[in-house]
Amino acid sequence: MEQLNQWFVEDERFKLTLYKNENLNEKTKIRDCTDKEMLAIEVFSGGIRYLKVHLITHFKERIPHLREADIHWVLTVPAIWDEAAKKFMRKSAEKAGIPGNQLTLALEPESAALYCQLGAHRSGLLPVQPGFKFLLLDCGGGTVDITVHEVRLDNSLKEIHRASGGPWGGIKVDDAFQEHLLELFGFERIASLPKHDVIELERSFELLKKNVNTEDKNYYIQLPLTLRQSADLDPGTLVAGKLRLNSKVVKGFFQRPAENICRKIQEILLSLKHHDLDTILLVGGFAESKVLQEKVQ
Repeated sequence: MEQLNQWFVEDERFKLTLYKNENLNEKTKIRDCTDKEMLAIEVFSGGIRYLKVHLITHFKERIPHLREADIHWVLTVPAIWDEAAKKFMRKSAEKAGIPGNQLTLALEPESAALYCQLGAHRSGLLPVQPGFKFLLLDCGGGTVDITVHEVRLDNSLKEIHRASGGPWGGIKVDDAFQEHLLELFGFERIASLPKHDVIELERSFELLKKNVNTEDKNYYIQLPLTLRQSADLDPGTLVAGKLRLNSKVVKGFFQRPAENICRKIQEILLSLKHHDLDTILLVGGFAESKVLQEKVQ
């Protein structure tokens, strides 16, 4: 389990493995940031098993006589996954100890749409009545799924536009940051960083990424000692051991995924013709980005 924990810390991209791999099977392997390999099905089933044990423990504290046979599990998957990827996820769940007859796979954007509909009813923030049409933008770390629904008379949801999207999630911002580091320090210096420095750098950027807004200001990220010692940077770029990044550079990290997302939204809006939308709902971790929100508006 310790080996598996290392993977969850080091590699948030494993879901994209199922999206990109045309020859996906139980022998498919994935790599972490240090090039170590592990069977993909072990990584996925290990993660699902951990969640399963955690949830059962949590519920049994409140319902002591709860039987596992009484639980039906719903596992959400990206809408852009093909049938092979969904089949692989089902196998992973079964390997984690969830019986096939107690498991349902649901598309992430459709699940999010139902959640938003229920939340809107309870909070009263949106007038979700029959005829209400909304585009839901589900922006996660790896993938972005987009759906369009209309509320029916019985309050169920009618799909107006089939779920679509692409690999434009928050990790594309990470990729742009990594490219910037390569430009500043060169491949050899970055590639030779100790594993703990790589993890710390990723965590530091994750914190910075959550705080990026539309204001024009400088951002600072702590650099590992090995990079600070070998740095040959322009004056003012390194401040008290931290890398200074101006607003233009940081917002540029968001540009590529934001443009892809907005282009897809425009394409969908053009295809809707007579279906006028009442609103656009953003959900998912990447949707919290102020930069992305501004682009979508």
